[in-house]
Amino acid sequence: MPELNYASFSWRIIGDHSATKQCDKSFFDYCVTGVPQDICWFFGVDDLSPGDRKDVTLHYDGKSYAAYFTVDQYSRVRLSWETALGNSVAAYKVITPYPLALYEKVDEVHYNVHMLVGTERLLYRNAAEWIVPSNPKIYDAAGAFYDLIKVDWHQTRPLANIEVDDIVYIYTSAPVKAITHQCVVNKVGIPSLEISDAKYYVGGSDPFSSGPFVELQCVREFDALDGLTLAGLREHGLNSSMQGPLKVKNELYDHMQAMVAEQQTIERLAGGPEHYMGVSRGDFSEVDERVASQLDDDELKAIAIKHQATSVEVREVTTKQRQRNPYVAEYAKRRANGRCQLCGNPAPFADSNGKPYLESHHLVWLANGGTDTIDNTVALCPNCHRKMHVLNDARDVEKLKTITKNNADN
Repeated sequence: MPELNYASFSWRIIGDHSATKQCDKSFFDYCVTGVPQDICWFFGVDDLSPGDRKDVTLHYDGKSYAAYFTVDQYSRVRLSWETALGNSVAAYKVITPYPLALYEKVDEVHYNVHMLVGTERLLYRNAAEWIVPSNPKIYDAAGAFYDLIKVDWHQTRPLANIEVDDIVYIYTSAPVKAITHQCVVNKVGIPSLEISDAKYYVGGSDPFSSGPFVELQCVREFDALDGLTLAGLREHGLNSSMQGPLKVKNELYDHMQAMVAEQQTIERLAGGPEHYMGVSRGDFSEVDERVASQLDDDELKAIAIKHQATSVEVREVTTKQRQRNPYVAEYAKRRANGRCQLCGNPAPFADSNGKPYLESHHLVWLANGGTDTIDNTVALCPNCHRKMHVLNDARDVEKLKTITKNNADN
């Protein structure tokens, strides 16, 4: 049997029952993906000849979908699946970077499929890890990552071989002297700045006027773990004065994995991680809600799309609550035209402004990683809204997904 933990193109084998695929445009737009020759054994299609076909079943989110492998005249193997499965995973297309598709083998013709984003995605990556120093007397990395989430970082010579999906740990030098952030690489070799962060340079001027740059997206901040201080890192294999970027290897690599696991424990105890991929920190207020209600349909849709978020911030008030975008909510209600999108009945009453009273609901709940976007938000009567939160019946979810898709196509 081939090696059970290795990568080939955008695929990675993880043991004899699991494999991941880095999703791309074809995955979402055409319901098809190529399978490299050295991955074919996992699906039992390594002996197929040009023109052959093997039918299989993919199981996703409690439903089963027909799929099949084919081989073209050039011996290229492709896995295709029915459009219904494509529609079920379509919401993931807006997430950047694209998610991983995890295939779990049940038998030679049945595979469970899971879509992995955020910290789940990191667990299945095949990526190098780097430590990159940052001097707080020159650059306020903490402020930049908090405000922007994504930052263009100068790709110096030691980072020449860094790749998309690699992990970067930001080491903040004196007076901190510790690793403070974990980031994922979204892009490499960017010729010029795409994200303006000049204001985070001490003195207000950006010393880097030309590329290349890498785009780093913050995954998490570390909670002052002793093992991530300079002394702690040196105890576990760091042999550097941290004057420049270095690749994490051997004992230090194992130590960093343990530190990430410890931080994840802290996050769970605190009610969830403070940083996710794609977090948007827009602080929407009652003023925004009033503005949203006064926009015409085209203006509202445009601003809802502009401000929609693929992940939603948790902030401390009297309890922890996820920030919801009032523009997206208002657009969903207006799109419903006064009727509950689940039961189809008119809104049960009018609000104090004389408008039909409906409540916005996220098909994939924000607490489960859902997106605050117009294709994940519907308008329901209070009764159906409560029903969704109590039962969340899969048939109702599929019905609402179909409705939102039809609205988007019109």
